[in-house]
Amino acid sequence: MILAIPPRIIHRVQSLDLSLREDISNREIGALLSRTLLLGGKRFRPLLTYAMGDFFELPLEDVEVFARTIEFTHSATLAHDDVIDRAHKRRGAPTLNALASNKKAILSGDYLLAEAMLELSREGDIRLVQELSGVLQDLVDGEWLQMQNTLDQDLYRDQIERVARKKTASTITWCCLAPAIKANASKEVLSLVRSFGTQLGLAFQEIDDAIDFAGDSQDKGRFQDMQNGIMNVVAYTLVENDPLLREKMLGHDWARTDMAPPWSEAQLEKALAQVRQRAHIRLDGCRANLERILELEGRSEGKRARSSLCAMEAIIGFLADRTK
Repeated sequence: MILAIPPRIIHRVQSLDLSLREDISNREIGALLSRTLLLGGKRFRPLLTYAMGDFFELPLEDVEVFARTIEFTHSATLAHDDVIDRAHKRRGAPTLNALASNKKAILSGDYLLAEAMLELSREGDIRLVQELSGVLQDLVDGEWLQMQNTLDQDLYRDQIERVARKKTASTITWCCLAPAIKANASKEVLSLVRSFGTQLGLAFQEIDDAIDFAGDSQDKGRFQDMQNGIMNVVAYTLVENDPLLREKMLGHDWARTDMAPPWSEAQLEKALAQVRQRAHIRLDGCRANLERILELEGRSEGKRARSSLCAMEAIIGFLADRTK
């Protein structure tokens, strides 16, 4: 993927400064965040933000505030999620709440959200603030809904998808919308960008769930949703294919890595193939949306447009081929 993305974008992502302002009133918060949530990470969302900014031919320095904003927002939700899930490790490192306390983790997350809103408001475009406010509502609503999507409930596919739309697709959509708004894109183009972001986000979550189920059987990080009694898209597909699996899942001790899961390898392979196929169909739709945007803007044949399109297609291809 990296070879297909212009160096100007790679450089921006790698050099993205996520440090808080020097005049932060509580330096302990800044120090704690810099050692945990703002340290490293895959930075997929900033990459997507910069790539979309490049797609709309914006100066990349004008997009930095959006990359910072979405990382602050995403990191804040992780701080809150770790408290809710009572998690003590993330990416193999201690979580913020493990290093400090639940109260400090929640307050640090709140501070990050406030910082994101403050920086974004300086852009002077109320649409950007409105869109991010909608994302925050979606994230809370999605977490609430996910707690209700348990293994012992009779659910429908649209209920599973609704959680993914709110918890994952909302932030990914914002990464795409913010640069488009900055570029003063037309309503029709903004609608296509929103559709692109939503489908990319849903595919991202479907592939993420597939990776969780396809991991090493001894991986202690595997089946996180199952351990929490949550029905994700792979679990739903398994039950949809064989309704008898629901009771077996409920009776399984997911904390034990030495116990074989209640489904056969053939059942799992079939479900994973179905989930990935749906994700790939979504990604094909994303590619079509990008081409349509270039047509509407009259940029289909421009050298810069084709280069930027290649970068976006590289991101789509990365998700399609992702295995970890």
